[in-house]
Amino acid sequence: MEKIRYILFIFLCFINVSLVYAAECPKITEDSIVVYNAGDYDSVPYCENMVATCAGQNNLCTSGCYPLTIASILATYGYDYEPEDISTYLCDKFPTNAQAREYQLVITPNEEFHNQFSMTIEKIGKKGDNVSTLLAQVDQTLADNKILMASVYGGAYSGSGGAHYVAIAMKENGQYYVINTGRRDSSGFVSQDYLIQNVLSILNAGLYIVAPTQCDLVADSGTNGGGSSTDKYEDYIPNLDDPDDITCESIFKDGDDFNEFGQFLQDIFTAIKILAPALVIILSTIDYIKAIAASNQDAMKKANQRTVKRVVIGLIVFFLPFLLDLLFEFFGVYDLTTCDIR
Repeated sequence: MEKIRYILFIFLCFINVSLVYAAECPKITEDSIVVYNAGDYDSVPYCENMVATCAGQNNLCTSGCYPLTIASILATYGYDYEPEDISTYLCDKFPTNAQAREYQLVITPNEEFHNQFSMTIEKIGKKGDNVSTLLAQVDQTLADNKILMASVYGGAYSGSGGAHYVAIAMKENGQYYVINTGRRDSSGFVSQDYLIQNVLSILNAGLYIVAPTQCDLVADSGTNGGGSSTDKYEDYIPNLDDPDDITCESIFKDGDDFNEFGQFLQDIFTAIKILAPALVIILSTIDYIKAIAASNQDAMKKANQRTVKRVVIGLIVFFLPFLLDLLFEFFGVYDLTTCDIR
C-alpha cells in the first residue's frame, strides 16, 4: 500500500518539478554575468538626432547607463536584448523621459515597458532608507538568485558626481558583484563597506529588483546572503520514511482548503480539462474540412474514427481524478484518493 502511495506522490511531484524547472532562471555566477560598457557605444546615438560620439551629449556612451544596465541584467539572465533595443524603445515610447534621462516613471510602475522586455521591476528601497535594512534586502534578493538595480547620486561609480545606475548581481564569500556600465574595468566584487558607502548610502531614485517575468521560481543562486530554499513547495514535501506524513492533509491541504501545492495541481488539472475538449473539437474539425474538401469517403470514415478515439481519450482525461477514485474503491484501496483534486 505504501508503495502505491509513493508512486502516486512521485508522479505528482514529477509533474510539479517539470513545470517548475521550465520557469527557473539560470543560476547566476561570475562567469555568467554580462556587462555592456558605455565605451563600446561611442557611435551609437541614444535617440534619433542625438550626437553619436562620446564627446557629444545624450548618447549611449555618455548618458546610456540606464539602458546599458537593464541590458546587462537581462543578458545575465540569458535574454538576448542589446542596449540599443532598450534605448530605442525608450526613445520611441517615452521620448520626454529618454531625452531628459528621467526614468523614475519608466522604471516602475510601468507594465508597458516591463512587458516589452519580459521583465518585472520592483522598488524595494529609496533615498534615506536605513542602510542596515537595505543591506538585508540586498542579501535576501541575491540569495533568491535575482539582481538589483540601484540609482545612485555621486560616489565612486558616478564619475561626474551626478546620477548613475549600477546593478548588484551576486554575493560570494561576503563580497558583492557590482555591474557598472559607465567605466571599463570598474565592475567586479566589492566589500560590504564599499557597497554601503558607494551604493546604498547614496541612493537617488531608488533600489529595485529586476527579474524576467518567469523567474518567480528560481534556481539555487549559490549565494551566502542569508539563504533561502529554492523549492517553492518545500513545506509540502513529506518525509517518505514516515507513512503517517503521507496524507492528503499533509501534502495538499491547509485545513479544508488546498495549500499552494494542492492548488497548483488543481489548476493544472483544470487547464487540462479545458484543453482536452478544445483539442478534440479543433483537430476533428480540421480532419472533416480536409475530408469534405477532398470529397473522399475513406477520408470521411477515417475522420469519424479519429473523432471517436479523441472523444474517448478526452473523456478519460476529463474524468481522470473521478475514475481513479472509483478504481481505488473498486480494488479496496479505501485510504488512497486523489485528495479532492478534480
